[in-house]
Amino acid sequence: MGIALCVLCALKPYEWKNGMDNEGLSPREVLASESVEEDAGQAVLPLSRVRTIIGTVPDALPLSPEALFCIAKGAELFIENLVKNVARQYGEHIDYDEVAEYVLENDELEYMHDFFPRRQTYEMALSQSRAKEEE
Repeated sequence: MGIALCVLCALKPYEWKNGMDNEGLSPREVLASESVEEDAGQAVLPLSRVRTIIGTVPDALPLSPEALFCIAKGAELFIENLVKNVARQYGEHIDYDEVAEYVLENDELEYMHDFFPRRQTYEMALSQSRAKEEE
């Protein structure tokens, strides 16, 4: 819940910093009063796709439109931060190999290691497979 409120505040900071009157509503209530479809232009990731991905999680609870938007925006910010860090380390033009190397080098991204294996040629994979068969 705390993370969701942090994301809510990050999404709409102008509403509180600039003194706009929200009639005493909390950030959650302000977002709940707005149409998520109007805010959909602020999220790059398609909300329907995010909903589908979350639906594949066993025992996932139903999501409110606000929660769905927050998850999509959080994922978007995570991807943006990852790409910026990779570009800072490897240069402006990055590809899979640079992203995989960055993820594998950073302990804080250890949970993503299985999603970004180092690329290998068919010959390398075949020789590794044969070596395992011989053992």
